Amino acid sequence: MSDFTDRIDSELKKKMLKRLALCESIGIAPNSIAIWLKRGTIPGGDVCLKIARYLGVGFEWLITGEEEGQEGSLSEEEQELLSSWRELAEHEKAAVLAMIGSFLKSKAAKVPADSVG
Repeated sequence: MSDFTDRIDSELKKKMLKRLALCESIGIAPNSIAIWLKRGTIPGGDVCLKIARYLGVGFEWLITGEEEGQEGSLSEEEQELLSSWRELAEHEKAAVLAMIGSFLKSKAAKVPADSVG
């Protein structure tokens, strides 16, 4: 098995998903992964990006097996936050960003007590 398809299968297993679900979700033929394995090939970047997004993994890791610079340096809490973010629908992401923006505005509007003098 190629490293590329190993990584796909490993992530699918972790998430208790099937190859067929991945293929259907990103719009590729059901036997695509088996073909890549047999030929020892990797699909184009557009397909790899769809796979990475579906699996919630970094594009670079999917292709090379190496962690991306910043992705590998995230704390556990940041990784959990990122994982949760990836599970949200687009409209939910917009709502979360709006809440964060409001929070930061109200925080910036407060004047620290020690700066008044």
